[in-house]
This record gives sequence, structure tokens and C-alpha cells, in this order.
Amino acid sequence: MKSSCLLTGRGFFYDMIVLTRNIAAPITNTFVLTLSEHQAAPTTWYHFTFIHRVTQDEVDVYLQNISTKTNFQKFQIDSDEFDQVDTGYYTYEARAANSTGTAIVGGILETGYMVLNDSATFAPTKYDEQSNQFKTYNG
Repeated sequence: MKSSCLLTGRGFFYDMIVLTRNIAAPITNTFVLTLSEHQAAPTTWYHFTFIHRVTQDEVDVYLQNISTKTNFQKFQIDSDEFDQVDTGYYTYEARAANSTGTAIVGGILETGYMVLNDSATFAPTKYDEQSNQFKTYNG
């Protein structure tokens, strides 16, 4: 099962990545960013730091660019990277990494927001006790 990101515009807006996690059965999330516009030459590996906006929990991952295009970078991340942290709103920082994806080689290329959702769908509570017969009065 895959989910995609929601990528908002430029200018006054930050990029927004939307990720879904499923602790019972990990899923792969795919998202796209334009990190190469901040680099002289795009790299294959990038380092991402996701920081929860309330708890300050951090998730650090190295991700490989799987895009075949040069004008954007495409990444896949397994939801099990987020099993030990809370769902909610995160900020992220993206940096270039070396060719083996083991060390950071530059400064921050981009910052933005990420929201982490659980895959469980919301089920409203259903009440069956109420009678659908009503008495009304005119006057």
C-alpha cells in the first residue's frame, strides 16, 4: 500500500509532506520535493530530520532519490521509521548526503512541514437507543 504527499506551492507557503503510518503492517510512503533548485548539482542521497512540533521527538533518516527526472527528487520512506513517535505535526530539514547515504555533506537545503497520520480510519459512534417517533405541538 502506498500513499502520496501533498505538495503545496512556493512563496509564502512551506512544502507540506503528508505521511501515513500503520504500526500493524508497515506501508511505504512516497513524496516529491524540489531540493535540486538549491544545489549546483543534485545528489543521490539526502538526509532528513523530522522534529515533532510539540514533543520535540526527532526522526533522522537517509533517503535515496528515486526520481528519473532532474527537476524534482522523489523519495520513499517506510512507515516503521515513525513507530516510536507520536502522530501529528512535524517540521523537517533536508540536507545533501554523501554518495553512500551515511554522512551529511552540506547545509540545510529546505525546511518545511510534515503531518503524520495513523492509517486507522475514524468510525463515529452509532447510537441506536433513540426513537424516531416525535410528538409535535402547534401553538
